[in-house]
Amino acid sequence: MKLEKFKPKNPKKTGIIIFTVTCILLIAGVFFYTSFASFEVKQDFNIIN
Repeated sequence: MKLEKFKPKNPKKTGIIIFTVTCILLIAGVFFYTSFASFEVKQDFNIIN
């Protein structure tokens, strides 16, 4: 009986996982950027000396 400690890596499965995580991070980044950009406040202070 041969014991194997690690399974051989499946490059197709690894590629799918990396692609999925990248897409989720991009979508989350766009969502959070647009949501926080709407709360941005720009104030100009005109100081006369």
